Amino acid sequence: MAIIPQNFNDFLLDENKNFKMHLNELDYSWSEKKCSDMFDVITNANVKKNNTPKNNTKNNYIKNPQFIGSIIFTSNEKQDKTEYTVIDGQQRIITLFLFYIAAYKLVKQKSEIKEKPSLFVEYLSKTLFQPDDKFLITSEKFTSSEDYKNVFNYLLTADEIILTEELKPFKKLIKNFLYISQKIAEEKKISKVRTGLRKLVFVEIILEEKYAEFYTKLLHPEKEEDKDIRLYLQYNNTLGIKFAYSFLVQLYYDYGNNVIDKATFIEILSLVQTFCWRRYIVGTSTSGLSKFFTNLHSQIDENNYLYSVQKSLLKNYFPYDTVITAALKEKDISKIPYIYRYYLFEKIENYNSDSEEYVVLKPKKYDFQKYSAKEITNYFLKIWKIPDIPLDDENNGIIGFFKKFFKKIFGR
Repeated sequence: MAIIPQNFNDFLLDENKNFKMHLNELDYSWSEKKCSDMFDVITNANVKKNNTPKNNTKNNYIKNPQFIGSIIFTSNEKQDKTEYTVIDGQQRIITLFLFYIAAYKLVKQKSEIKEKPSLFVEYLSKTLFQPDDKFLITSEKFTSSEDYKNVFNYLLTADEIILTEELKPFKKLIKNFLYISQKIAEEKKISKVRTGLRKLVFVEIILEEKYAEFYTKLLHPEKEEDKDIRLYLQYNNTLGIKFAYSFLVQLYYDYGNNVIDKATFIEILSLVQTFCWRRYIVGTSTSGLSKFFTNLHSQIDENNYLYSVQKSLLKNYFPYDTVITAALKEKDISKIPYIYRYYLFEKIENYNSDSEEYVVLKPKKYDFQKYSAKEITNYFLKIWKIPDIPLDDENNGIIGFFKKFFKKIFGR
């Protein structure tokens, strides 16, 4: 798995790469709120701060880059070029294309009115468009559905955007394009947008082809046929723990190739959720967890798979019961995000249930005041419990420390 900081423009212009996006009209679902947030990220590029990923020598020439998260690919060598299939980040790429097209059209209109050429138009012409004004996504560099190619060309060339019957399946995309165009024009931030678009930086994560199927299932649990595993994958999405997916995809691959059995796979999925959930309750930052999970699989002893995962998690600040009890006394459960509340109470109800069938809450009918704070704390400590394993082996913990100390001082 390769993790590479990358400037978005360099990503578009790299002549040695082709990109494939599996899209249909129903795949695009970004809300106006998300587009507005992206607008803020782009227009804040002139704020004097540096949030470039560390050790990024390639992009040091970019002042105040704006980080837009990660985009995940699988790669496949084809003749003299590498073909990259986008696994996660397609909607972000599509939305950024909308910003590029909107900015391009607005600047082009102004430069035509002033009868003065625009450097930005010239720059975008080289970046995104072919000489005949065809959007680059329609060229061989990008592979997507023919319908998407037609929509992008329409947005690029049409003087007035009309939602025809043919374009109705792309209503969400077109609505966002109009919203972005209007927001740029009304707030008079075209100069900030065109500057910001050059400063976008993302983390390019390249998965081996063998992981693609499993990563897709992590993102879309409904594709998993086993209902028990599917449930825990859904919990991953509920808790929003994508920073752990670099490890979970390797774990999933090991299960798929019979390195571990189903019980161990589910036990580790549950353990990772417990680890993240406990840290969320005590308010611990997720900073550094992405790096931790990326390296976690390399620390696993296949002969003692579960124990080695438990040991690694316990050594990376796994909040103990006393800390959790104190945090839950202070935390107002009624004010935590709804989806976390739902997760919490559904797990409690299933812990209490005698039925073999999994209990699914009906939120509109469920009484979220059903349990007292003390009862919630007791259930929490029982359901999301810390693994009871010895850490004081010959290499770890207090005993291990003194063994290493005496060996260093006395040579034995």
